Amino acid sequence: MPRQGLLQLSVLANKQMWHGGYGTTLALIDAGIGVGIVAGSSLFNGYLHKIKLPSLVNVVVMMMVINALAVLFLPRFGLLIVINFLLGFAMGKLNPKYGALVTRIVPEEHLTTVAGLLGTFEMIGVPLGQVVFLGIANIFSTTIAWYGILGLGVILIGYSVKTMRRTATTN
Repeated sequence: MPRQGLLQLSVLANKQMWHGGYGTTLALIDAGIGVGIVAGSSLFNGYLHKIKLPSLVNVVVMMMVINALAVLFLPRFGLLIVINFLLGFAMGKLNPKYGALVTRIVPEEHLTTVAGLLGTFEMIGVPLGQVVFLGIANIFSTTIAWYGILGLGVILIGYSVKTMRRTATTN
């Protein structure tokens, strides 16, 4: 996740986000997202379980936007823990639905190939995001990089909502 490296730089630069030391702060924030992922994938009932995949993707992107807003305008440790837990929870709901969709629509004889290809795209995307946003942070500032993530998130949500509305009107 590009926001992870950027979050590490932001925490390092802003001691007001620290809880204990720098390492402890990062470990607790990472634990928040990890616990959220486990809780999200383990708990089968609830509001997020009922919403469809495109809307769930929007929830994950919105949580990333909220994370960027928190780092930019209200950088507090407790808030970051809560936001990262909720982000992890939404991701924990998203991953099984995504896997089920791929399994349902891809013919069995091509499933391994398609799953491998999708995994490759995911593995390429993370370092690419790191290079872009950490590059911006190192060349300019972490603030500009967070605004980049914020802008990209808003564009993705807007495009997704527009596409979902267009699809809803044609069905």
